[in-house]
Amino acid sequence: MAGSRFGFVYLEDVIKDNLKELFPDNNVLDVYVFRVIRDTDLVIQEDEAGDLLENVDRSLKQLRYGNVSLLQVEDQMPEELLQVLMENFEIFFHLSMMKQLLLLIFESFQYIELDL
Repeated sequence: MAGSRFGFVYLEDVIKDNLKELFPDNNVLDVYVFRVIRDTDLVIQEDEAGDLLENVDRSLKQLRYGNVSLLQVEDQMPEELLQVLMENFEIFFHLSMMKQLLLLIFESFQYIELDL
């Protein structure tokens, strides 16, 4: 990016930096970013679609209710808040155990050399 007039900013950073403007009447004590990925397919039947835009809109609304396949949280997030998220998203395994497992898997890739 050296010498470029343009750059990229994460949306969560913009939101975090502007919380006082977004919630002017609230006292924000702390901020933690989390991301939810749901396991849902978007299926559109073209032969049934009288109005394609309406069909896509209806299908996108249904995506909100798919099973959570990943809940990504910041390392600094307190355990109590993590538990609240897990309860609300109906996640029944402890993420820190999953995180440790993923770290072990990624560390093991350092020792694997593939001839492609």
